[in-house]
Amino acid sequence: MSKPKIYLAGAMSGLTMEEMNGWRLMADSFLKDNFDTINPCDYYNFTLDKSTYSDLEVKKFDLWAVEHSDVILVNLD
Repeated sequence: MSKPKIYLAGAMSGLTMEEMNGWRLMADSFLKDNFDTINPCDYYNFTLDKSTYSDLEVKKFDLWAVEHSDVILVNLD
């Protein structure tokens, strides 16, 4: 039986990799025994040149992740 999935949502644009991924890594470490997490930082590095991905690609990934998650954990900070 697979673990429930949690999508780790929150701000990414205009942040450093540490700012966008630090809390996600911490959440994953707390949740990993009972949940699978989906961390968008594992799929996209927003500090790279924007030509490496399109806004549409990122939007489609986010929608897919939300649809395939059991829970969405949002950092509003």
